[in-house]
Amino acid sequence: MAKKFGFEQIKKAEQQKARNLFNELNITIKEELRMLIPPLTTEEIAGLEQSIKAEGCREPIILWKDEEENILIDGHNRYKICQDNNLPFKTLFKEFKNLDEVKDWMIDNQLSRRNLTELQKSYLRGLQYSREKKSVGGDKKKSSGQNDQMETREKLAQEHKVSPKTIQRDEKFALGLDKLTEGNKELKDKILNKTIKVPQSIIQEVSGWDKKQIEQAKKALENNEVEKLTKAEKEPKEKSSEVLIKSITQKLKNCSYDILLKIEDLIKSS
Repeated sequence: MAKKFGFEQIKKAEQQKARNLFNELNITIKEELRMLIPPLTTEEIAGLEQSIKAEGCREPIILWKDEEENILIDGHNRYKICQDNNLPFKTLFKEFKNLDEVKDWMIDNQLSRRNLTELQKSYLRGLQYSREKKSVGGDKKKSSGQNDQMETREKLAQEHKVSPKTIQRDEKFALGLDKLTEGNKELKDKILNKTIKVPQSIIQEVSGWDKKQIEQAKKALENNEVEKLTKAEKEPKEKSSEVLIKSITQKLKNCSYDILLKIEDLIKSS
């Protein structure tokens, strides 16, 4: 009984220590930063939780001190597991000038990890290119800016061992996914985890969609009705062609017989 009592006392002391740490650090989670973290599968989360419970949180939670806030920038899943189970953890503070530097570091840090799926890599590469492209663009002339973008594409292509065209497609995918899932990490995670399977080619086109199309697409995705998403993507083209045909038909009705004959001759000679 004495041994059991001693173990319980140690466990309670550790939990109290963890609670004190949570209160002392007062960690802030920014949603715009959390949205950058690729999702773990249910199995991966379960495995991570089991490991932390058995061996403790071996990797430190990484924080950025911005004025009075301790902002979480790496270890979101580990932090949540420790918080849910009152488990202690180590911390590491990194210095950055601003939030943009934090985002750049987070994207680079995630891309260095081995457990990413191809879809997650594509998303992060696209974000990386989009951000680096803006940073080198500045107020330069158009031709100079295009050259800089090309150099950035080629640099990232070599770094990630893909083609420059892949980097371009990655950017369209990343921007399209962010636009389609704005503020909805759960939906974004389901697409990146392929719980909801959406062709990348469709998401790459989202940046050219209007607000109504995007809202319709969001509803379709939330209900896991991907077939409606493909229809939504084709709808504007179909509508515009229908309008054009109706317009031409209406104008032809008002034409005289002689003009119609001339139109027929022109069509035959073309």
